[in-house]
Amino acid sequence: MSCLADAGDPNERYQQFLRVGKPQFKCLIESTLLFDQIVIPTNDFMPLSLMAGVLGERALLRLLDEDTVRFARFRGSLGYLGNGGGITVFQVGSAVQNVPKYFSAPLDEATRAAIEAVNANLDKKKLAELTTRATAEFSIEVEELRTMTYGQIKKSPEVIKAKGLVDVRRLKGIQPNQVRLLSGVLQEGQNDDIFRS
Repeated sequence: MSCLADAGDPNERYQQFLRVGKPQFKCLIESTLLFDQIVIPTNDFMPLSLMAGVLGERALLRLLDEDTVRFARFRGSLGYLGNGGGITVFQVGSAVQNVPKYFSAPLDEATRAAIEAVNANLDKKKLAELTTRATAEFSIEVEELRTMTYGQIKKSPEVIKAKGLVDVRRLKGIQPNQVRLLSGVLQEGQNDDIFRS
């Protein structure tokens, strides 16, 4: 489970996780036995939807009520903007309705969207209240992130080989009107193509 935004269809992501998520749930259950508290990083509360669907209301409410499960939420998206924008944090919303997407929405709206996605008879008010209480939101200092990230990139063999001629704010392969989301998850066989010729 990741706290980086995934702009994909939430229902498809939910179904995909259910198909391949057994190891993550095994880890979650083992963690509840080994640790007093588990902090799950998220920005869209997909883990909440999954736990409600798999564990059921009673177990989930207890985990939240007893502070066994907590959430660390980063609101928004981390991405690389073309046209010299470089690494930045941004919010995503609907241009038509001017409504933020679930991963950019305020805490109460993101929680509500995740709970509504569960096809089960839940005490949604209680679940939303406990989830909000169990969530700590955090932000990222963009300039510090850029400095650290660009510093690491400049040490990479590909950049050293290019003799420092790589402008990390204007990497090739990213057009001025493009954004590349940093999802942290590569599909099987997918490579990071920033340094490809």
